[in-house]
Amino acid sequence: MSGRRRCNIFEWVDPPICDRARLIILGLLRRLNKLESDINYKKMTFKILCTKEKVKSALSAKRETSQRIRKHMLREFIRGLVT
Repeated sequence: MSGRRRCNIFEWVDPPICDRARLIILGLLRRLNKLESDINYKKMTFKILCTKEKVKSALSAKRETSQRIRKHMLREFIRGLVT
């Protein structure tokens, strides 16, 4: 092959498809796009719900900590008054 000169052009020619096949392919593509859209929506909703639960959990923990601190400070204050 060392002496052969080649043209690096390659063309692929598909025969035209019938109208019915074109309609079926377009319908399948629409269906696939809708399913992918639904999946993305559900993923986004799941992320939002997970984030919402994390925020609720963090706020709850903060609230409990604040309540413990307040109780401790009140006990210390009362202890200071008694002694």
